[in-house]
Amino acid sequence: MILEIFEEIQILLSDLIFSGADNVDYDFIEKINSIEERLNKFETNLAKKLMENLSDALKEYKKNKDIKKVSASISKLEFYLSYALFDFSK
Repeated sequence: MILEIFEEIQILLSDLIFSGADNVDYDFIEKINSIEERLNKFETNLAKKLMENLSDALKEYKKNKDIKKVSASISKLEFYLSYALFDFSK
């Protein structure tokens, strides 16, 4: 189940990267929030926090168009996922 959530996060990040932060809508933010709630069940606090940071960065981007926090959030989440998936593959 947790691997499915991580794969869903990867797809979500791909969608964000290819469509751009300007095209993020409320439904996209809701998908992030839904994933956060499911991560609570597995007590993956770091993944949940990184998803919260991404959601907050996207909301802030909508207001001031500063992409730095969004790109930093994406990078941190990608880094986390690469190591989390590596640990599960053992």
